[in-house]
Amino acid sequence: MKICVLVKEVPDAAVQKRIDASTGRMDRSGEKNLNPYDTHAIEAAMQIKEGGNVEVEEIVAVTMGPESAVRALNACGLKVTSIADVTPIPHNGCRPPKKRRV
Repeated sequence: MKICVLVKEVPDAAVQKRIDASTGRMDRSGEKNLNPYDTHAIEAAMQIKEGGNVEVEEIVAVTMGPESAVRALNACGLKVTSIADVTPIPHNGCRPPKKRRV
């Protein structure tokens, strides 16, 4: 059995938030870590694996975040063995409408 955990990287709540003066938006360049609920989900998956009641092959963490999400997963205690990019291959989109007949 495989356990799939969805994770998201969020800005650290302990760091003071800064507003960029030129754009008026929040500066997101600070320290980031995993969402606390996701951390609990990873810990629960690891407890199930170590419990021995259910045979678990691997724990799969799915994230849409950048490469820094791997560092956050390592900090949480997961050993990352492989990274797969499953971004779909772009194409030219939908077929354009036909020319208007007059």
